Amino acid sequence: MTAEPVRAFDFADELSAEVARVLADPAFVKAPVQSRLLSYLCEQTLAGEGPLSQYAIAVDGLGREESYDLTSDSYPRVQISRLRRNLTDYYTRIAPGHGLAVHLDKGDYRLHLAPPEKAYPERLGNSHAEPQDDADAPGTVPADAARPARRSHDLLLRAGGALAALVILAFGLFNLFSGSWGGTGSAAAAPPRIAVEVDIAPPALGKLGDPQLTEHVRFDMESQVAGSFIATLAQDRAAADYRLTLHSAPALDAQDRLRLELFDREGARVYVSTLALPANSETLDAVLGGELAQLLTPDGLVAQLELKAHGKAKSDYLCFLRSETVARPSATTAQRLPALLDRCLARYPRSDYVPFWLARKAFVLYQADLRQGLPIRREGEAWDLTTRALEADPFNSYANALAARIVLADGECAAAESYFLNMIERGGYYPVLAGMIATEAAPCGHEFAQAAGDWRARIGAMSQGNRTLDPLSQLYVMLAVLALKDRAAAERLASARPIEESSADVEGMLDELTRAVESRAYARSKATEIEADLARFVWNPQARAAIVRSLR
Repeated sequence: MTAEPVRAFDFADELSAEVARVLADPAFVKAPVQSRLLSYLCEQTLAGEGPLSQYAIAVDGLGREESYDLTSDSYPRVQISRLRRNLTDYYTRIAPGHGLAVHLDKGDYRLHLAPPEKAYPERLGNSHAEPQDDADAPGTVPADAARPARRSHDLLLRAGGALAALVILAFGLFNLFSGSWGGTGSAAAAPPRIAVEVDIAPPALGKLGDPQLTEHVRFDMESQVAGSFIATLAQDRAAADYRLTLHSAPALDAQDRLRLELFDREGARVYVSTLALPANSETLDAVLGGELAQLLTPDGLVAQLELKAHGKAKSDYLCFLRSETVARPSATTAQRLPALLDRCLARYPRSDYVPFWLARKAFVLYQADLRQGLPIRREGEAWDLTTRALEADPFNSYANALAARIVLADGECAAAESYFLNMIERGGYYPVLAGMIATEAAPCGHEFAQAAGDWRARIGAMSQGNRTLDPLSQLYVMLAVLALKDRAAAERLASARPIEESSADVEGMLDELTRAVESRAYARSKATEIEADLARFVWNPQARAAIVRSLR
């Protein structure tokens, strides 16, 4: 009998292919700084020219000026630390293509390959990530594939070809994930229809002690799709533009797993996440809610796929998606928002999205007032826009969230309750809105808006799904749990930074809160500065004081 051939191991090819898979993941596609850093480290590892310095990473890898001073700026260390966490999170969802995960050792900035359970023992002691569909049959590879020790002519030739292949593969996979190969799409683009499918195996139902869990989870997932601002619920699979499925995953270790997947119009899988079966259905709701928020928010994966699919087509739906994408805090796009909102309002004056656009304009004006040191007032153009938004749609979640913040800035809890209840009805799934109002309303006490149920527990649950939160969501959920005196949840959030980059304001506030959560001494020494910085994000002065007390 002829023995099966053993697949030859080539470090350059394996590393290049695996880095390309990571770069094509939607989370990394939305994180250009982290993607640039990973690509640079791959290139330098393949060149094999000796140890990498933080200065080289900062200047050559991250684009800092040559006059960059390591002693006064921790930027490269922060980005390297974030990359380690992001790679860990990636491999909790997706197994490496050929069984070897990319990882960074502490104090070593070259990339290595190793089985996931060895590369990330603190999170993957038992491998449980979802295997890639294109993984080859396992061959004989080293248990820990070391990087090349020195440069050679043959290695550089392979490295150049491998990196070129990496770029091509990443670009191709990005287009696959984004659902478009350059078409412009329909000019009448409307919210896509998403079908929900849930199939949880009986053993998992027994472990959670809930025989109706499948129906319960399906109802929650369908409610989150129907309540989203970017999609509608398809009544059957045949009429759907996307399929969102939750199934019991194959047993890869001793623990039961659930696999969440999203499939596009062509049936291609554009998202997969494998979830460990939690101890109870409440925790499952929290973790699943965090995953779905990443997919269904107005700048989440489905929205990005729709924008890519329809190119430069025009419709009120696409105008809404573009304005929401620009509305996310960033260093390069914040200045474009007012003009874009005005164009949307002028072009689609009778659209159902008008209340969103009016509320967004009002928020921009209030933020401008805060930057000038002016108080939040129920008068002037910003308040008029808020009022118009509520008149156009009394239940619009954005407008109600904004109105609640405005009256809570004056400590008027009773006046804020109706706004809060309207917001939670249709926007409670969104971590930014829920965290924002929970923070502002924390001084109102447990009796505030009891009609909404245990909404404080909902905020705590959101903190459990923190691996999928974007920076702004993480900031407001962290502020909320601090204002509500949930120190354990704040520490959990502080230990995991989101992969996406945001504006300097959001990043700076997250950094400051993280340091304060990790060190009470730092929080006490910086209490005055922290409270002043919080004014940009928390309008209720009593809530700001509560956060500072919680930190100390």
